[in-house]
Amino acid sequence: MARVLARLRIQRRSRVFLGVFSSLTILLLSWAPIAIANMASPFVAGDMLTEPWADVSTLDILHEDLVFDLRPLAEREPAQITATYQINNPGAATAIELLFVAPGLATGQVMLNDQQTIAATRIGVPEIPAEWNIDGPQSVNGLQFQVPLSPGEQAITVQYTGQPDSDDRDIYRVYDLTYWLSPARQWHSFGTLTVDVFAPAGWQAEFEPDLPLLAQQHWQATFTELPADQLTLTTYLTPSRWLSLLRLALLVGGVAVAAVMTWQAYYRLGRFSQRAQWSGGLLVLACLFWIPLSIPLVWGISALGAGAAEQLLDQQQLAVGYSYGRAIFWVSIGLLEAIIAPVIASVRFGAGRRSFPV
Repeated sequence: MARVLARLRIQRRSRVFLGVFSSLTILLLSWAPIAIANMASPFVAGDMLTEPWADVSTLDILHEDLVFDLRPLAEREPAQITATYQINNPGAATAIELLFVAPGLATGQVMLNDQQTIAATRIGVPEIPAEWNIDGPQSVNGLQFQVPLSPGEQAITVQYTGQPDSDDRDIYRVYDLTYWLSPARQWHSFGTLTVDVFAPAGWQAEFEPDLPLLAQQHWQATFTELPADQLTLTTYLTPSRWLSLLRLALLVGGVAVAAVMTWQAYYRLGRFSQRAQWSGGLLVLACLFWIPLSIPLVWGISALGAGAAEQLLDQQQLAVGYSYGRAIFWVSIGLLEAIIAPVIASVRFGAGRRSFPV
């Protein structure tokens, strides 16, 4: 009867220790997002992107096609921007000087009627007119293109890259690309505008003004006038629900497996020590050597689950705050395990010794 009661007490202690270990682990897992959120969100300013500036008060824009390809952002490359202007020159042949402030134009190009490539000259751009309502630097450098126009309709195509603003959003980075439309008011008239946006597969996208979804990861809208002073395109990667659940399972599973293996291993070690009739120096050696080995045992097995969980994430898109918060989180988990693992090992070692009949 006494042996049965002793075994019940051991089982009750076992449940208590496992319950405390699990509760502290879950508490730290729930604290991780708070630690991450408290990290400073590093904002990285992107390029200033606008419609071209020019003295075009006698020219008409019949239609503009504006295409934003955000898919290169998945590889941490700048977005690709293509603007095609259908221009009507009602007067005699002339030449216009288009000014662009997009830095990516240094590696882009301007084409006239898909045939003639226009060379660029780097210049200093005068101050931005206040009526354009551009919230940005009031004086920027840019590129000037001298475009010869014959009478009638012409097509000017501009291709370049643009780096959006970026900041942290939870686990991944969020990208905001602002394109200023207000300089288009300088044309004599502005017809229609078609905006196309392509986002990376699996990414979320938000737009201001709103753009309807045309196909998978492709949004398009046609406006009969300038819809606003600016277009704002926001895109970011988010882990799916299944991915989040799998990561949580790997994290908790790694800790649980480590706890169970330590639980069983030291119980068996205790039984073995009793059967082998360890005493005196051997028991001291067990306390000084075998018990501390529980710490790297728990660390190693937990790290396998944690490492597998982290490999499920897109490493290129990780938020800076998440990376720092993750380091703090793992240090905290490691300290907790370093405290609890020897306690579990000691309790189970003693339980194993008491359970073996001498």
